Amino acid sequence: MNIQNYEHFFRCSKCQKRGAIFFLKVNNNQIIIKHRCPQHGAKSFKVPLTKLAEYIELIKDSIFRCYKCGEKTTLQNIKFSGPWALLKGYCPTHKNGLPVQKIWSVIYVTATEIDIGNIKNIVIAKNQEEYQHKENNIENYNSKSLGNTKNFSSSESNIPKIKFCANCGTKIRGEEHYCSVCGSKIR
Repeated sequence: MNIQNYEHFFRCSKCQKRGAIFFLKVNNNQIIIKHRCPQHGAKSFKVPLTKLAEYIELIKDSIFRCYKCGEKTTLQNIKFSGPWALLKGYCPTHKNGLPVQKIWSVIYVTATEIDIGNIKNIVIAKNQEEYQHKENNIENYNSKSLGNTKNFSSSESNIPKIKFCANCGTKIRGEEHYCSVCGSKIR
């Protein structure tokens, strides 16, 4: 199959116009998409995850469309929450009045070609820098407050160890089920 074989999914069956994806999630080996034509309303459909490369450009195009008029939008705000990328678009006609789009973050990152490796390296470096800063503060505190007594390293203290996402290195509290940056499941 190729992009033409998936084109009809991303168009309204009545007017053939492109609409906006307002919800996209992965479920087993399928991608579930909720799509809205501004004139004829919403529809839901499934496409195979294994063929993602064949229609990823259609997903990207449909993510950046106005929910109300179907015209191209620009990204105004994004927030990663659990496995989701929560997007707020800006339409030149409808301004900021668009609803939040809920897109599976891994698909969003793939569709928009974000260099996740670069993000991962920045996050890991930042987390390591924060960790080292905390280590230094603990050692300084121990040496000042304990005087001549034994200096305790952070590994000997009761301070909980900082945890990181195994996939991207983002600092986590340990209560999360999914990484807020890359969407990976936390074990």
